[in-house]
Amino acid sequence: MPDAIRIAVIDDHPMFREGAVQIFACMDDIKVVAEGATAADALRVAQELRPDVMLLDISLPGDGLDAAASIARTSPGVRTVMLTASESELDVACALKAGAQGLHP
Repeated sequence: MPDAIRIAVIDDHPMFREGAVQIFACMDDIKVVAEGATAADALRVAQELRPDVMLLDISLPGDGLDAAASIARTSPGVRTVMLTASESELDVACALKAGAQGLHP
């Protein structure tokens, strides 16, 4: 998979995280390179592995929005897609301001 998109899945809900990883495992053009459950995990993964895309829960322990902002500053090549169950426009605005390139409810 030399051209596979390298993804990290960071979410504190194990069932969601495991389900996402299983779905991506069935795709030839995507490779999951890391998983995590906290903002600290997200920062470590971004700095050490530099995935192409990071799926990041907005409400991670340690603050997903702060993690997104730190990743945008320190690892600008990592594209962040925020995951949330929130329908709040403020959450969307904060996520985009923090550096997220996308938001998925």
